[in-house]
Amino acid sequence: MRLTQEGLGFDSEISRTYISLLELGERSPTLDSLLKISSGLKMELSDFLILIAEKIRRPNLL
Repeated sequence: MRLTQEGLGFDSEISRTYISLLELGERSPTLDSLLKISSGLKMELSDFLILIAEKIRRPNLL
């Protein structure tokens, strides 16, 4: 799945700037923003969190 920050922001109802700051590690997501992002990705929050945990464990996975 390839998304732009702008597209994800639109689908998640979050600004592209905030998405960028999250990606750069300059902001920590709130539970509300995680819910919005998972919704924008059309995923359950639990599945989204599993993907994040896998990426942390194996950085070259995604």
